[in-house]
Amino acid sequence: AVVSTQSGHYGRGMEECVKRYSKAARHYKLDQAFEKQIECTKQARLVSLQIVYKRQLSNMNILNLSSDQVRNFLTKNPNFHESYVVAAAYNVTDLTPFVFRMAIIEENMDYFEDYRALHFIDSNFFEGICVHAQKARRLDEIATRNLIAILSHCKNNRLRRSIAQKLSLPSNLI
Repeated sequence: AVVSTQSGHYGRGMEECVKRYSKAARHYKLDQAFEKQIECTKQARLVSLQIVYKRQLSNMNILNLSSDQVRNFLTKNPNFHESYVVAAAYNVTDLTPFVFRMAIIEENMDYFEDYRALHFIDSNFFEGICVHAQKARRLDEIATRNLIAILSHCKNNRLRRSIAQKLSLPSNLI
């Protein structure tokens, strides 16, 4: 519980953050320094984001989440950079379901652009988007337009045509 955001005292949640950060920092000094440094960085980013949420007087808690809570957060959060911090801290590596939902279904193409700025988009990404589009079955006109916009970034013409065919997209738009 947050006691006071103005005094800098954040309560038990922040104590847990500091413990997690300290534990990651200790591992950094011991062995496998590079891997531990990455883990420490992920945890530090998570703690920083939690502090931002607390300063905004948000009830959002991103510490000690279960896998279902992480998935729920990633499914609903429209800010890619925040989602990326949480995904990295909890070792979620496949972000395609969240990119699909936010960019295509929720019509937030900035989410895709932010994703694209941080990730190399390969055939696995486009195939993952195709799988999610097939599961969605029917997309409205705007979602279809967003899907086509994302597929336009696929440099592999054969893959792009194959996905368009699987999804029954007009070939002249791809």
